[in-house]
Amino acid sequence: MAMQSLGRIAGLGASLVASVSSGIAVAMSVSTGLLYDKTAFPLAIGFIITGAGSLALVLAAKSSRASAV
Repeated sequence: MAMQSLGRIAGLGASLVASVSSGIAVAMSVSTGLLYDKTAFPLAIGFIITGAGSLALVLAAKSSRASAV
C-alpha cells in the first residue's frame, strides 16, 4: 500500500526507503556504540531515542492532511 502511489517506479521507491532505513540504523548503531561503557544504559537510551522518534513520525503522519490513495 505504501508503494501504490509510485506506480511504475515502485522498485526505485522501495530501494530509497531501504537505503534511508539502513542509514538511520547505522547512525543509531554507531552513536550507541560510541557511548558504550560496559553497561546497558547506552542501549536503553538508544531504544528511548528511536522509540520517541518513531512515535513523533507516526503522530506527524497521522495528523498530516495527505489524502489516502
